[in-house]
This record gives sequence, C-alpha cells and structure tokens, in this order.
Amino acid sequence: RPRGSPMSEPVKIAFSPLGPAEGGALVVFAGAELALGSKAAALFQGAKGYLADAASTLGFKAKALSAMDLVRPAAVAAERLLVVGATAKPDDKPTDFASLGGFVAGKLAKAKRIQVMFEAPQGEWDAAAAADFALGFRLRGYKFDKYKSKKPDADDADDVAQELTLLVAEPEAARRAFAAREGLAEGVELAR
Repeated sequence: RPRGSPMSEPVKIAFSPLGPAEGGALVVFAGAELALGSKAAALFQGAKGYLADAASTLGFKAKALSAMDLVRPAAVAAERLLVVGATAKPDDKPTDFASLGGFVAGKLAKAKRIQVMFEAPQGEWDAAAAADFALGFRLRGYKFDKYKSKKPDADDADDVAQELTLLVAEPEAARRAFAAREGLAEGVELAR
C-alpha cells in the first residue's frame, strides 16, 4: 500500500500440512508438563532438555494464554520460538481460538514470517478452530494509521505485511472454513 494509506496491509494467511517448519518465528502449543502434540514432539525430540531448562528458568508452566518466547532456540530451525500454554482450564470451557490467535499476534507483532504448528497438546483441534485462530490473529494485527504522524523512511520495513502459515492436519478444510470468516474480518476492519 502506498505511504499515507489509511489502513495497514492485512496479514497474509496460508494453511499447509503439519510438518517441520523452518525460518522465521515458530509457534507451538504446550500442555501440562510441557506436553506437545505428536508432530511438535517429534520436531523437538532432540531439544526436550533445552525446552525443560528454559521453562524452569523462566517459570513457564504452560497455563492457558501464557507464553515462553525464545530467540534462536537450540536444535530448532527457527529464528524465534514461541511456546504457548494450552493447558485445559479446570472450568471445562472450550478454548476461544479467536482469542488465542489474537494473543499470539500480540506476542509476535514485529515478526514478519510466522509458522504455527496448530496441533493440540492433548485432544484434537479441527479446521474450524484453525480458522477461528487465523481470524483472531488477523483482527489483532489490524492497524489504522491514517491520522498518525509520519514515520521516518527508515521504518518503511514495518509496512510489510506479516505472513502467517498455519500447519494443520487438514489444510483444505481449514482454508474453506477461513474463507467463510474473511468477510467478517473485512467487515470489522471497515467498521474500525
């Protein structure tokens, strides 16, 4: 978008099959005692001790909507690793995936390339959950900067849209579910 446009570019969202992620920021979800989903556990097989040490040092207990942010993590091909707590709450309320997406977007506001291993540490998350997560991420990333004072040209790199890739079990189903929510996102952004 040209300089001086009223809105920032929306987040570029894609869905891919669950598998190894490389580069950029990587997000994984952890349950009680740092339990990871099966694909994430396989990816971090050699880094279990590192994650446990980091969690102990930072006091990370994987409670819902908590995060452990690691830069250049050992044994992981990512510039940044965000481990997000997804331990089930005792009140048995279902997870609010739109809020979870917004939480992650807030933690990674400056990251340009983000890959999310969207798998539950326990149980399963479906395509609708992935779509809700993507919606929450997109809405949190929205900025209206028409009336802000001009930034120096050195900050032009901040105008580049974020790229979010959700690594999911059923990418096509997640894509279809998210397409139904894109109209909602556009309407909210227009109203803002």
